[in-house]
Amino acid sequence: MVTPLHSKAETDRILSETGITVSELASRIPGTGLGSRINTCTVTRWIMRGVLGPDGNRVCLEAAKIGGKWVTSLEAYERFVAATTNHSVPPAGDAIPADISRSQCHRTPTERQKASVLAATELARRGA
Repeated sequence: MVTPLHSKAETDRILSETGITVSELASRIPGTGLGSRINTCTVTRWIMRGVLGPDGNRVCLEAAKIGGKWVTSLEAYERFVAATTNHSVPPAGDAIPADISRSQCHRTPTERQKASVLAATELARRGA
């Protein structure tokens, strides 16, 4: 018996796609340390509670529970990543859009300190 977390249509879609268990998916996703992988609890949390998307709506990883195990699909994971990725931020290595100056993206500590002093001076001048 299949116990869906989401709608029957979503469950049917997952079962027709490239199925993958939570542990298999977790082993494919890099963690924060060199050579590490994310924990299976993280993937389960994505299924159960989801995460906030860039628009503020909660996004859950589509999955179904089959025989006591969560099963999702590679396609469902791709949809989850797409829904939770802020597409307004250029990926690393891409050129900075023309309407964004370098100082808005990457500033050195010295540049940040100078900007802070200038902002404080401006606030003091305005009496704030």
